[in-house]
Amino acid sequence: MTSTNMASGDETKLDMFEDFGGSVEGDMTVPNQQRNQQLGKPEFNTLDEPIRDTVLRDLKAVGVKFYHVLYPKEKKSLLKEWDLWGPLLLCTFMAISFFQSVCVLGYCLLPTTIALIVCRIILLVEQTTFLFIVRFVATMIGFGWATFASMVFLGDSQPAGRKALAVYPMFLFYFVISWLVISHSTT
Repeated sequence: MTSTNMASGDETKLDMFEDFGGSVEGDMTVPNQQRNQQLGKPEFNTLDEPIRDTVLRDLKAVGVKFYHVLYPKEKKSLLKEWDLWGPLLLCTFMAISFFQSVCVLGYCLLPTTIALIVCRIILLVEQTTFLFIVRFVATMIGFGWATFASMVFLGDSQPAGRKALAVYPMFLFYFVISWLVISHSTT
């Protein structure tokens, strides 16, 4: 058998799709495209945009946000158009071992992820005070384990007098993640 078979006219199909028997059709649309057309706004689609234009547009957006940090004024639209390019640039510039730290912090999320799985399983049954306590204990164990593991990995990279200063951001990071794990409910 060849890699392609002729079926119903000029259509060609791969052997692995031979049993499909239908056609795939569709239309890729941009969300809110119909509403924008009704309001007379031009269609904005970055799929056909050159890479240079995309990079320049993103750099301009980062520059606008940097400007608003240096000259603060209330601007709710900046919150709606969030990105991570500026923080990535700043963190990379400030931390020589940024990616190493992100790697360690990411892997140390394993205990918190295990706590999340335990909590999600517990949430499948009707909730009682006892089950909340079990979820709380599982989350606190995951939080403590993650914080301790990251301290062990990253603690040696700091001078003895600054270890507490290095642990504080890790503590806050894992605390917020653990708070999200325990506060999630089925309601």
